[in-house]
Amino acid sequence: KEDKDGFKLAKDNLKIGDDFYNQGPGFYRSAIEPFEAAQKFNPNNAELNFKLGECYLSSTTKKKAKDVLESALRLDPLIDSRVHYFLGQAYHLEMNWDKAIAEFSIFQKTAMSNNDPYLIQDVRMRINQCYNGRDLIKNPIRVFIDNLGGTVNTEFNEYGAVISADE
Repeated sequence: KEDKDGFKLAKDNLKIGDDFYNQGPGFYRSAIEPFEAAQKFNPNNAELNFKLGECYLSSTTKKKAKDVLESALRLDPLIDSRVHYFLGQAYHLEMNWDKAIAEFSIFQKTAMSNNDPYLIQDVRMRINQCYNGRDLIKNPIRVFIDNLGGTVNTEFNEYGAVISADE
């Protein structure tokens, strides 16, 4: 109550962050810095933690999402049904398969009631990915990566290489 300047600054940062956030996922990374500044003043704002977690998942700092999303859910269990979807993603990133499956399953009930076929398919896919991840960790396989020589490989990383129809 005594820190009126801090409150005003946090409120201004929240507005800046919301302006970016409301423009959609392409702007989430820009919302992170003002949201973080606002959160320093009030870490117990469930909505702010939820938005910050969603923004983290759209950035290169995805691993920060788990803590703020857990905080949002703890502060307000009814904050937004998508909190379970985002928490599922955060747990998935940490290879915490069982927690990810649990969160995706909670969200799946909401997705089914929305009758959004894309969302239903996406949640099912993510749950299957978690089951596959759990199985792959339990039963790892040994693989070898061979350099195919200068006609194929370069000094750069070659991800998802394909050979064209004319080779």
